[in-house]
Amino acid sequence: MNKITIKQQEIMERDHIIAEIQRTARENGNAPLGRGKFKNETGITESHWTKHWARWGDALLEAGYKPNEWEEGYDEEVLIEKLIQLIQEINKFPTLGELKLKSANDQYFPSHATFKRHFGKKHEIAKRVYEYCRVRGNFPDVQQVCFPLSNPPKTSSKPEEFTSEKQFGYVYLMKSGTYYTIGKSDHTGRRSYEHERKLPEKIKIVHTIKTDDPFGVESYWGNRFMNKKTETKGSWYKLNANDIRNFKRWKKIF
Repeated sequence: MNKITIKQQEIMERDHIIAEIQRTARENGNAPLGRGKFKNETGITESHWTKHWARWGDALLEAGYKPNEWEEGYDEEVLIEKLIQLIQEINKFPTLGELKLKSANDQYFPSHATFKRHFGKKHEIAKRVYEYCRVRGNFPDVQQVCFPLSNPPKTSSKPEEFTSEKQFGYVYLMKSGTYYTIGKSDHTGRRSYEHERKLPEKIKIVHTIKTDDPFGVESYWGNRFMNKKTETKGSWYKLNANDIRNFKRWKKIF
């Protein structure tokens, strides 16, 4: 393959990425996506676009958009404030899966790698958040969540993660009549059977997400749909077509 052909391929790939930035921005109210959500929407990873631009902000500029402030640099206090907001939103310290989901669905929320790059391991991040709140005398609820996690584990043979609640499995969305439920299981078919035994209407599996953090992914979607929870059917929700579409975008979370 000669140099001209290689150059043509590079131009085609660059043009394709720009076109996808513009397309997804139009679908997002003319606001460009962050790199995490862009990857999930298009399948174009960082390894693809870094062949053409050093920074995501440079790609956005060439596509005709102002770079998102999050892509140009991170102030550590702002990062801590973002993490505080998420802790209050889910009432716990986030798992790795919850950080990934939040970043993918909120263009103003940094990627999980950004927190690790700035603060280090889980206990170091928890300690920074705890000290930030303690010194300012703010967010006692966040202090209570972070304090028990702020010391390094005494013994561990494995790399530290955001959470120890980690196992391989599935998070599912099921439908019965006009209602939906979300749950986790290591065997979706068995969980469906357990539900069917309790319900008069046939239950249908709408979608499953394969993940190494079923606890965190289930918690994220439960909190996201909290205001759509029914009052009479326990852990069941009244969801619309957009809710279902958003859930089905996720195939696997690792």
